[in-house]
Amino acid sequence: MKIRSLITLAIFMLCIIIFLGSATATSQTLSPSDDWIQEEFLKKHQILRAFWKNRIIKYNKQSIDHFTSMLINNRFPKDSTWELRMNQLFQNAVSQKINFYLFFYALKDEPLVLFNEMNHIEKLIPEEKYHDIEPHVTPADLIAIQEYIKKKNLSVSVTLGSAKSELITPNYPENQYQYPFAIHSIGKVFTGVLVFMMIEQGVLTEEDLQRPVQLDKTVLQKLPSSVKIQLKKVTLYQLMIHQSGLGDYLPRYFQAIQSGHPPVIRHAEDFLPFIEDEVYPVGVSRYSNAGLLLVGLAIKHAYEKKYKHPINYDVLLNNMLIHFIGMTSFSILKPENAKYNLQDPIAPFIAGSPAGGYWVTSNDLAKFGQWLYQKMTNDPTFNYLIKKYGQEFYYAEEDTIAHGGGIPSSSAFFSVSLKTGAVLVVESSQPPGFGDDLKTMIQHHINGVIDTPDARATSSKLI
Repeated sequence: MKIRSLITLAIFMLCIIIFLGSATATSQTLSPSDDWIQEEFLKKHQILRAFWKNRIIKYNKQSIDHFTSMLINNRFPKDSTWELRMNQLFQNAVSQKINFYLFFYALKDEPLVLFNEMNHIEKLIPEEKYHDIEPHVTPADLIAIQEYIKKKNLSVSVTLGSAKSELITPNYPENQYQYPFAIHSIGKVFTGVLVFMMIEQGVLTEEDLQRPVQLDKTVLQKLPSSVKIQLKKVTLYQLMIHQSGLGDYLPRYFQAIQSGHPPVIRHAEDFLPFIEDEVYPVGVSRYSNAGLLLVGLAIKHAYEKKYKHPINYDVLLNNMLIHFIGMTSFSILKPENAKYNLQDPIAPFIAGSPAGGYWVTSNDLAKFGQWLYQKMTNDPTFNYLIKKYGQEFYYAEEDTIAHGGGIPSSSAFFSVSLKTGAVLVVESSQPPGFGDDLKTMIQHHINGVIDTPDARATSSKLI
């Protein structure tokens, strides 16, 4: 057994030496994407080596269980064989039946973002911070992105560039930029921005943010009694920043889809019957799609009250924001040409609401980033409101507006640096992690946007 382990170790070390040695010897002939893939490989090795030494060898059960769970839950579709394999791998590691190299070999193809998230929690090695630089996309950058997508077999659409000048969409896979993807929780940015536009236009006031939320009677009638009671002590601002103590609506909505009778969604109000009746303490952070859904309906109510005529929330959003910006692909329901994960029976039924779920091309979403940069630069009132009340998507330390989103089968990421104007959109019809890795490498090599871990797509932040 010892001889077999030594042989395995020798072979693995030889592979590492060949991998690194050949990279050094032929650095002048390597394509840019090869450099990216090497960096990923070495970063994974560095993080897992630190985890092995500080959590497995020293045996921190809580850390081991959490990382094991992350690796299991990231797999889509769910795979009982994979779960058994991961549990056995960590058991063998803890009992020293395998060495680090076999441990690393078993995990080397998993998304780097999972390792980064684990490291963010465990604080094993210093996290990389990207420099704030003016984005400049070269032909070599575009080749690197296209090759990276091809070699990693990614189903993604990417748009990047500068809010000050131009946006670029690598044309790989061919014409992928023409197809809408679900943007999940990124829709919450639109909802927050619409709140602040309503304040600028006098539909709402800044003081309204600190008052109990106001909703139409027809909305209140569709809410569970526990939620209606809770809302009497919840402000609009608390709904906006996930401190309302409300639950979700997606689990029940997804269950209805899986039952074989997908609900018909025409308006935001159609999601109300799926809101959970369980409530939690007010003022404590708890991610709530139901809360953001009600923010949108509060905007609608305020608009109708001021102008004395009914309006659909999505019509209001389109008139005030989407059409004004010039976005042409923004859709509530999945368009016929949309890209989605064919293995997921839920994915085709994702529908937009103030909490997210819209379908947009990466290029159109990047236009929103350009508009936000200009609006923040030229409108002092809007700038003030975003920075004071926009904690859902504004990161003060980085001076960046960013948000991610996803469900187990797909993900999306959006950011615009208010320091440099760097815009980045990555949409994917694959599980969270694959598109995130591409996003990370683009940030590192091209546009210098500082990563915001809390804005990444995670399974706990559905849509």
